[in-house]
Amino acid sequence: DSKEKGSVLAVECVPELAELTQINLKRAGCGEGVKVEVAYKDENMLNESIFEQKYDAIHVSFSMSHERVEQLFFPHLLPGGKILVPVHGEEEADTGSDKAPMEQILTLYSMDAESLRISRDELMPVMCQPMITETLKDEPKQTTAERIAEIQKDLDSWKQEFTKTNGGQNPTREDMFKDARIKKLFTEFSNLRKKQW
Repeated sequence: DSKEKGSVLAVECVPELAELTQINLKRAGCGEGVKVEVAYKDENMLNESIFEQKYDAIHVSFSMSHERVEQLFFPHLLPGGKILVPVHGEEEADTGSDKAPMEQILTLYSMDAESLRISRDELMPVMCQPMITETLKDEPKQTTAERIAEIQKDLDSWKQEFTKTNGGQNPTREDMFKDARIKKLFTEFSNLRKKQW
């Protein structure tokens, strides 16, 4: 085969996920030429070997600010190279944080091979899950429909109790919002129903 072959470096934050990635790559028959590294040597020390070379293409699957992309990845891009990453507003937190935004903009950065200038193209809105920093537990996750049903049951119970203790009077929206717990549940219920539609 006369075609030029490259290599891929996959980076995971969790050692167990790095091992799982290697297993899945071999199982899929595409492990050749793919090296899997763990991002951190320990809890606080970044694995600097990741940044000892430059790349033709970099893909990031969790959101970052433009400043963070520029700081971490621009110095490691080869002329003509590209970076694909979900970018959020500067005032918002990276998706490694509990305060992560719900929506980001999938952004393509391209380095011109001659001028070495990097252009920025905003492609489309996306929603990224938070960066995984620990292995996932085996606990089953609720579906949206299951959570809606659970909240509906809780709200119905509260309404029945309210009606019982208020002479048969049904609660108004104002009554619901006076109760902090019910207000929170009702807001979550409304947001989940909107997502279904």
